Amino acid sequence: MDRVDILEADGEAYVKIIDYKSGGTKFNMDEVRQGVQLQLMLYMNVVTALRGAKPGGMFYFPIDDPILATDVALGDEAREDARFKQFKMSGVALDSPVTMAGLDRTLGPGGASGVIPVAVNKDGRYSKASQAAALSMDEFIALGQLVNGIIMELGGRMTDGDITAMPYTRGLKCPCKYCDLGAICKMKG
Repeated sequence: MDRVDILEADGEAYVKIIDYKSGGTKFNMDEVRQGVQLQLMLYMNVVTALRGAKPGGMFYFPIDDPILATDVALGDEAREDARFKQFKMSGVALDSPVTMAGLDRTLGPGGASGVIPVAVNKDGRYSKASQAAALSMDEFIALGQLVNGIIMELGGRMTDGDITAMPYTRGLKCPCKYCDLGAICKMKG
């Protein structure tokens, strides 16, 4: 875990998990549900259980030095604004006014966060694009239980001696091309 923040509000403690990533890793809910991207939710499960806290948000924070693609010269302010946008986190947040205010104090009706993947329409509802990034408490709990189940199943298979190579592939995305152990598992990237 790279960073854990705790928000104390309304007699509750809310946890924010941040994992620093290079290489353009983005949060993908489908990959969490498929058992591929378990890291953030696993961290959240552990910290909330140890602290007796509630989930507030979990995010990947890009740490690459952004290179801006532009055909025009940018002034200092425009360049800094463009660079700042490159550091916007990807992930999910608890759908709560308390936690949203704690995650981005500038977020309000008719605005988009420059920090988290959430925008609010003028009527106060989340924009269609950011609805997937705002989970209810029940959705957070269900996701945590799903990840715990996946971890238990994977652990059980390993302790039963199942070491079958089953790398995740999605389109052209395959971890085998980065692995030096292809001669052992016979998988090719």
